[in-house]
Amino acid sequence: MRLGRLKGMTLVALAAACSLTGTQYGTGNGTPPPNTVYMENTTFNPNDLTVKAGTTITWSNQDPFQHSVVYSAGPDSAFSDTIPVGGIFQHTFKTPGTYSYYCAIHGTPTTGMHATITAQ
Repeated sequence: MRLGRLKGMTLVALAAACSLTGTQYGTGNGTPPPNTVYMENTTFNPNDLTVKAGTTITWSNQDPFQHSVVYSAGPDSAFSDTIPVGGIFQHTFKTPGTYSYYCAIHGTPTTGMHATITAQ
């Protein structure tokens, strides 16, 4: 009897901890701030971004689930991270060139959730 009650309480506690009530996701509402890429509605916004070499880009997860940013091609060092709900990831593009990246959870280098950064 005690174990059954404990299991029930655990489920209630887990449900409460996982509740997204009152939290709004995917509400980047258009254009992100300069040098920022929103991850929202399972897309990168903007999908293609051009910046000056030496610029630090911030990816901001606006979705109710995690995403990743994985380097797939470009002239500089590789970058990769998994971004939790509401989290950010930053990378500085030191060398001019075009950098392709994708979300390994929701895409590939050429399909689904993928994008480019061009550093000039």
